[in-house]
Amino acid sequence: MKSLFNLTVIFLISFSALVAQVSNNAQVGKIIYMEGNVEVNTGGSWSAASINSPLNINQSIRTAAGALAEISWISGSKTTIEPSSTYDVKVLFEGASNTVKTETESVFSGFKKVFKSTSDSKRSEEGGIRRNQAEVRTKPDQDDMYWKQDLEMSFEEASQQYVQEEYAKAIVSLQTFINQKPRDGMVKYAIFAMGHSYIMINNTVKAREVFQDFISQYYNDPLSVEAEKVLAKL
Repeated sequence: MKSLFNLTVIFLISFSALVAQVSNNAQVGKIIYMEGNVEVNTGGSWSAASINSPLNINQSIRTAAGALAEISWISGSKTTIEPSSTYDVKVLFEGASNTVKTETESVFSGFKKVFKSTSDSKRSEEGGIRRNQAEVRTKPDQDDMYWKQDLEMSFEEASQQYVQEEYAKAIVSLQTFINQKPRDGMVKYAIFAMGHSYIMINNTVKAREVFQDFISQYYNDPLSVEAEKVLAKL
């Protein structure tokens, strides 16, 4: 345990030193994987990115709906950018860490067991509701054509990608569910899972925001204690 602590301290010191040494125009990483439309902003204009596109500290990067991008950093870590997102490269680089996943593993292994049990129960309930609504949903009225673009997101649908460990896509699904049903009893699980998903795609900046909001909203919930444990590592 002591040796693991020492290695963590050494990594954090080394990474902090690396960040401090990066100049305003330095290359800090490159895109190693893409799906869909990904763009990089250089000098105020957006241009299409490609595999092996270098990323400088002063650039921004964005993904369209359904698009993904994976970045490999000069520190040796990697970050995945979820669909429909825009980030400053500097923020992503400074928030990339190889240690947080390991340090929070015990918290999330316990949470995933609770999440799966809760999700299975909710899936059974929602399955019955959807079977009763199946005919209505498959035959929208002519005056309701926006239906195809604005489908209701159930907790079952939102949680599938998280359970399948497709974390970048899970963030979008979970956020959609939260936005559509902010008073649903499953929202707290969705928020916690979304925070975990940000950690797993190596975006600790966004993960910190999610868990801070979770504690503010659910300060009396037992899960807030777990959220505080995670925050202490971010």
